[in-house]
Amino acid sequence: MLSPNTGTLMAQLMLSSTQLQAHLCIDILLLDLMTDANKMIV
Repeated sequence: MLSPNTGTLMAQLMLSSTQLQAHLCIDILLLDLMTDANKMIV
């Protein structure tokens, strides 16, 4: 038997994982921008 809390727990886990992925994507984009800027400066 699955308790009602299991569904909300799964939803929270999925939400947090997508937020983590979004943060990672933003970090990678920022790193790319930084390296591009450094190339232009040099």
